[in-house]
Amino acid sequence: MRFSSFANGLSMAELLYRELELCEWIGDSSVKSLFAVFGGDAGANLIIKLHNGISCSIECGNRLPAGSRPVDRHELIARRGIASDRTVDSQIPQSSIYLFSETGKSEFTDIDAELFELEPESSLYVRAAFAALRSGSTASLWNKRHSRIMKVLDAALSGKLSFFEKENSI
Repeated sequence: MRFSSFANGLSMAELLYRELELCEWIGDSSVKSLFAVFGGDAGANLIIKLHNGISCSIECGNRLPAGSRPVDRHELIARRGIASDRTVDSQIPQSSIYLFSETGKSEFTDIDAELFELEPESSLYVRAAFAALRSGSTASLWNKRHSRIMKVLDAALSGKLSFFEKENSI
């Protein structure tokens, strides 16, 4: 897996938390080992090995210009092809509607037909809260996963990478 995430106004820990959690969730396994290199709090590159043998790389940066929308890309590279959450050869997320007027350009993207007019990130929070409230086991699972991801994140940020020895899947 090859992930990249660039934003403005987020800490490196916030960016990495999201990408680490996606690695474990999509890879269906917990982190076995990782190597991390940081450029202060501006950028990071991580190489990760999951317990099931999947290799992942994460590239993050938090110095996009003020007002910029986050730019990310998640690719799954396999023997028989590549899957990505972006169209081929694109790097910038596309909007659903573009409005060009005398005052400039405006973009609109409703990602959820039932939660229209919410920012994409906000609608994801509403959906996650609904899932956690609907099922107590989901909330418990997510809390355990959060604790593990926080340990992995702490290890990456502190350089203490020796605790990854046995699988700790949830």
